[in-house]
Amino acid sequence: MEGIISSQTEGTDFEEVEELNLESWRSKTISPQEKKLLERYLNLDYLSMSGCGLESLKNFPVLSRLIKLDLNENSIKTGLENLSGLKDLMQLSFTKNKLDSIESFRPLSTLTSLVYLDIDGCPVTQIEDYRNKIFAIIPNLQVIDTIDRSGKEVSIFDEDEEDNEFGDDDDEDLDDEEGESDEENDEDDEVNESEGEDPKKRKRNF
Repeated sequence: MEGIISSQTEGTDFEEVEELNLESWRSKTISPQEKKLLERYLNLDYLSMSGCGLESLKNFPVLSRLIKLDLNENSIKTGLENLSGLKDLMQLSFTKNKLDSIESFRPLSTLTSLVYLDIDGCPVTQIEDYRNKIFAIIPNLQVIDTIDRSGKEVSIFDEDEEDNEFGDDDDEDLDDEEGESDEENDEDDEVNESEGEDPKKRKRNF
């Protein structure tokens, strides 16, 4: 794991690293040493450990500022209580794991920032009315597998992706518009300043 991390963070201070992709790492478990290694990255807000072969979440690092965690395509069945240190976690993906029990999700109720859960392809999705049953034990959760509490489908996009898709055209249209008031410009400046106070908000979809 250390070599993979070094290849992505070389020359960067620990506190400046915000994203890590460990999809090329392979192990059934996380060792105590690997836990300590990951916990050096105090400001990490995105971590992918998809397809690593994990069977256990024991020794999962305490990353209090992590916002999004991808654990897709592993072999995890239980042990979600090991994620209890992820106090800022908003999005959690478990697609194609071995989670087969509604009750196994109860430990996630302690994650009060968690609003989006993806468990598509897990055996638990074969249980009748599984979404509502999970919603019932995780009160703060808003979306499961792109379906919200009211049964409506929602789209999940990062603001950066939306900007890439629509932003250029919008900018051109704004440039062509005439008569924009100074008051509107001032309001835009205030919004930009407030967004600048917390740059991580751009990665939060909710």
